[in-house]
Amino acid sequence: MDKNKKAIPLRKRRGLLIIVIAALMLEMLSGAQFYLTRNIMADELELRAESELTLKAILIKNYFNSTEDLLRNCKWQIEAHLDQPDSAYSTMGRFVRLTPPTEGCRCVLRTLLLSARGPAL
Repeated sequence: MDKNKKAIPLRKRRGLLIIVIAALMLEMLSGAQFYLTRNIMADELELRAESELTLKAILIKNYFNSTEDLLRNCKWQIEAHLDQPDSAYSTMGRFVRLTPPTEGCRCVLRTLLLSARGPAL
């Protein structure tokens, strides 16, 4: 052995070895925790997104169903005033004002003008 090199005492080597092993174990535990947490978080995110989308789909479906029901309920009013085009617009306006789910809509009234020869286009 070279006289210039000093040998590391056995106690210091053991302490250094324990520190290196502890650091490696800490890194392995951190890596395992990262991968397990990442998978758990990805699964949780997927479930959360799916539940949010399902909730939104249910809300949209309920909105359309309620609007459809309102149209069915008010259909007789609109049909009763079809022969009077002047009152049909006020009936449709009243329908829009009195139905809360409809925030805005478009009503189209196509009238066929009857003449002696038949309907005019």
